[in-house]
Amino acid sequence: MRRYFGLIPSFFVLLVIFGCGAGEEVTNETEKNIKSDEVIPNYFPMTVGSRWVYRNPDGSEWVREVKEATEIGLHLYHVFNYHPPLEEAQFEFLKTPKIAAAPNRLLLLIENEIDDAISGAIEQVDGFYLDFYKTKIVSDGELTMLRLPLSAGLRWDALNISLRGGEGIGEFSHSFEADWVVTGTAGFHESVETPAGSFENCLKIQYETKESIEFEWGPDERGRDFWEDVWRDREEPLREELSSVSSNLMPNLNLETVWLAPGVGPVKIESTERTTELIEYHLAEER
Repeated sequence: MRRYFGLIPSFFVLLVIFGCGAGEEVTNETEKNIKSDEVIPNYFPMTVGSRWVYRNPDGSEWVREVKEATEIGLHLYHVFNYHPPLEEAQFEFLKTPKIAAAPNRLLLLIENEIDDAISGAIEQVDGFYLDFYKTKIVSDGELTMLRLPLSAGLRWDALNISLRGGEGIGEFSHSFEADWVVTGTAGFHESVETPAGSFENCLKIQYETKESIEFEWGPDERGRDFWEDVWRDREEPLREELSSVSSNLMPNLNLETVWLAPGVGPVKIESTERTTELIEYHLAEER
């Protein structure tokens, strides 16, 4: 994997992955929803010229800076520069070149980066069956980091990724579908302390990735007694290859927890492997 999102844990050290609003919002009935006339804090300022510096546990640092704003499709995307450049780093959850604030969600444009990361994860596997079944990547081009309005307990689909493959025709066909769904959940507000300072009322977001692998036979029964044994013998090694792809991919895509400070943005990103913290930042003034 050659791209680095620069802000995510299991797949990013900072922000992270989903189906473009495909999932239904699920709220905790015990929580109070934000009223329509309530002012929502800016958890991700994107003024051109703003700059953030983060530090990983190993002492390495990386910088993200808003370069410009440009219209792509229906949304105004803010383009980010990274140092080290994304081309020289591993793809991570929130290190994406373009971010847009839509009316009811925050979108990360990751179509090229995510496809490259998936291809890289597949290439790391000694996948005889993955090659044999002509694996195809089907992924969302955008990741929904936030859904609005927010309330504690709100859940949404952040990213959907699928691998599909098949072999044979008719009664001799055998196919598989492996799906990874990343779900975001808004938590309660917390105080966070980092080298950049103390931040109150930080929005805590947790991301969870779930995997499912299914196999399907051809529609006809003729010759099934023989081919059933052949296909069944292939299912277990194919499942192992897909799990290997998942382990190669998820360490970068599976972001566990992110804290967003009002008016500042991501101040802390925590995964099973490491914790990244904001060490300094500069917010440019609106022009």
